[in-house]
Amino acid sequence: MYRITLEEKGWKLEKVLKVSLGFSVNQIRQAKFRQNGVCVDGVRRRVSFLVSGGELLEVKIEEALISSAQLVPEVAEIVVLYEDEDLLIVDKPSGIPVHPSKGHYGDSLANRLVYYFQKKQEMVKVRAIGRLDIETSGIVIFAKSQMAAARLGEQRAKGEFRKTYIALAEGIFCEKEGCICQPIGISKVKSHAMEVNCEGKFALTNYRVLEEMDGFSVVELNLQTGRTHQIRVHMAWLGHPLLGDVLYGGSQDKFKRVALHAVEVEFKHPFNGKSIFVRAEAPFMDVI
Repeated sequence: MYRITLEEKGWKLEKVLKVSLGFSVNQIRQAKFRQNGVCVDGVRRRVSFLVSGGELLEVKIEEALISSAQLVPEVAEIVVLYEDEDLLIVDKPSGIPVHPSKGHYGDSLANRLVYYFQKKQEMVKVRAIGRLDIETSGIVIFAKSQMAAARLGEQRAKGEFRKTYIALAEGIFCEKEGCICQPIGISKVKSHAMEVNCEGKFALTNYRVLEEMDGFSVVELNLQTGRTHQIRVHMAWLGHPLLGDVLYGGSQDKFKRVALHAVEVEFKHPFNGKSIFVRAEAPFMDVI
């Protein structure tokens, strides 16, 4: 449900929805035919209704659906970093995938979300905005409606959606800050791995060394593209594989997991436009 206090005066609801709120013609049509799809101060109204300003507009942007009804709920807690009617942001632990996959049909983050919403008695179908590797921990954003997901997707496409990672990389960097622009494709020699090769897709990673430790570096990274294993592949190509990342040449002497964490995210709310900033501290930073 989308709620907003109207500021326009003398406008038809259709004009408010289209011009001020950015609804498409198809989205307005769909809302009109839902039960209590478009309401002003709790009363269902036609889109030809003239607003006076100051009223509460409520638009049902999606029919209530149980979150991934085909999934079995996993009784496990999730760490909620932010939640409202449209968004859910959680801190994913390392070792579980975002969605069910081979060997993880009942213990994914999606399974945990089914349990979470059932416990809250909410009928919600969520959509992940980007994903994290099973080994990577940190921030995952979910949209509670197709429209919210589409608007966040537009922000990502325009470069207005900023996500920051922190990693522990082998060795000491000669260049403390830089940009890696190397194409990434499926590895020709390693199963389930990616690699830098000329036949791959364009990939761009920005990095900055924050601190140097005994034989490794704390690195902050931002992605301009979202290729599979992008940070891990680019860091290995640079000669600094991540600690714990045996797939790409990292050592497990200090860490038994891939030392990569989605630490920050910043974007605009898909409906009210307010800036949202969320941070989730990396668990491995406490033990280095």
